Amino acid sequence: MKKLLVIMVLGLFLITPSLADDIRDFQIEGMSVGDSALDYFSKKKIDSSYKGFYAKSKKFFYIIIENTKFDLYDNIDFYLKADDKNYKMYGIAGIKRYKLNSEESYKKCISKKEEIESYLEKIFPGSEINKSTWTNSNGSKSIMTDFELDNGVATIRCIIPKISPRGTHITMISLRLRELAEWHRYAN
Repeated sequence: MKKLLVIMVLGLFLITPSLADDIRDFQIEGMSVGDSALDYFSKKKIDSSYKGFYAKSKKFFYIIIENTKFDLYDNIDFYLKADDKNYKMYGIAGIKRYKLNSEESYKKCISKKEEIESYLEKIFPGSEINKSTWTNSNGSKSIMTDFELDNGVATIRCIIPKISPRGTHITMISLRLRELAEWHRYAN
């Protein structure tokens, strides 16, 4: 009996806590990764929307849906697999734009990023969190936070453009299933 108790106690210490909950538990405008885009948009709307591809691989592509009916975001992007007839969304991103007119738009961008980040820390406790900042080739700066989950990645990003009259600050949240997240690391 003592051996059984010792084994049970040791077993509890050897259990490694898993990463946070399922990425599909989070929604953007009522949509979750793993859902079919056809549940939300007509095939005609999807096929007539902008499609973006990456130079290194055509396995996935993204669709940009601009819609004034969204509650929180100016547009939604989602990733589909090139050969998937069911239009399964492997990734979803909500984009909020702030007109580049002052320090105020920068503050709104950062404030929204921090608000979403705080929310994700609560619903994905124990997830691995990675923060980074980088500047891309056109001079825009991205301030990012990734929440690594067992089956995907949630990323919050504030994009600060190089000063230009057409630029906008952008707060973006994206959810990606693990398959897309791994592909995306090598397709850029």
